Amino acid sequence: MLSDDEMKDILSSLPEHPDIVQAGVDMAIQQEYIKMASTLDAEPDSDGVIDEQGRLLLEQTASIDDKKKALIHLAQTGRVMASRLIEQFLEQAGAQLHDWATVALWECRMMADVVWADGEDIGIVITGLGAEGHRLRYFVVLRPIEPGGITSSDHALIAQAFAEVCESLDSRLEEAQIYPTHARLKILVPMDVAVGAVIGGGIEACNQSKQFLATGYFVTNDRIPTDEDIQAFVDGLL
Repeated sequence: MLSDDEMKDILSSLPEHPDIVQAGVDMAIQQEYIKMASTLDAEPDSDGVIDEQGRLLLEQTASIDDKKKALIHLAQTGRVMASRLIEQFLEQAGAQLHDWATVALWECRMMADVVWADGEDIGIVITGLGAEGHRLRYFVVLRPIEPGGITSSDHALIAQAFAEVCESLDSRLEEAQIYPTHARLKILVPMDVAVGAVIGGGIEACNQSKQFLATGYFVTNDRIPTDEDIQAFVDGLL
């Protein structure tokens, strides 16, 4: 868990107008994309790159690895034509390249912003669970103080308390699945609001009438955790 000072440092280093990608992209794919991009030499001739790499991208016999490189080369031109080629490819990209092409498309758009922004600080934010508008999506797991301690009457209380706290912090409760052993929430939180403030506020609001939720919680915006991960948290193993 990041400290408040570490979170402030991260937020202060972000661009003034970051572009938040709405669709989630697996973090491992993002890391692989960045690693491959760092190994490729920049191509000075944008028109030549678009022509050559665009043809390769649409060539059915090209390998997956070659298409990944083609997407990176196209993205780094920041040209409108390159963006359209990537969009066209994204419509028919298979499972192996869909997320990769999504990252390439947003890099291309970001590069275009840098070209036309005339010095304005522009950036891009991609998370595993995606976003909606200016809010990032988080998956949260809550557990009761006593095992199996969430009753049927608590379901509406949890949903209402978190919905009200979210609204007060420009956030939104997107989904709530509540069980006797735990609660699973999806919440949308702006980048300038600490997700811990939303979750902590929701737990505090739930516990005003009776103390039944533990103050510890599990939160991620990387991926939806497996049932095994959730059970480990509920059992106190995480």
